[in-house]
Amino acid sequence: MIQQEMGDKLAYWIKERESIRKRKETGMPRPWTTDRILRDFKFCNVRREDDRVTQWFAANWRNEKYWDEPNFISAIILGRTINWPMTLAKVGFPVVWNPAEIKKAMDDLQGRGHKNLHRRVHDHSWPDGRQEE
Repeated sequence: MIQQEMGDKLAYWIKERESIRKRKETGMPRPWTTDRILRDFKFCNVRREDDRVTQWFAANWRNEKYWDEPNFISAIILGRTINWPMTLAKVGFPVVWNPAEIKKAMDDLQGRGHKNLHRRVHDHSWPDGRQEE
């Protein structure tokens, strides 16, 4: 019985969270749900492919253009470790694996005042302090 209740709650969360994403994407005004918890707190998307950072990553690093690169797997690991488009754009896809160049690019950003050069996967805050919607 408890497993059924938990399964029902998970199914509800999946359906409602996906409905929120679709309402937001179509430009509907807030609130996108009447569920107080889903309305007032931040949650990841049901499908990671729908997250903004993943969409940037897929378009710029994880695309067909780089599939045959010998550093593809290492680049994907690096990209997901950094997980921040501004930094990844500065680093650039590492066609030639050169950790010193990657560090130099990140040091350059930091030298320009950028404090956060990476982002945890489920961290919904941005370096400037705003919250992801």
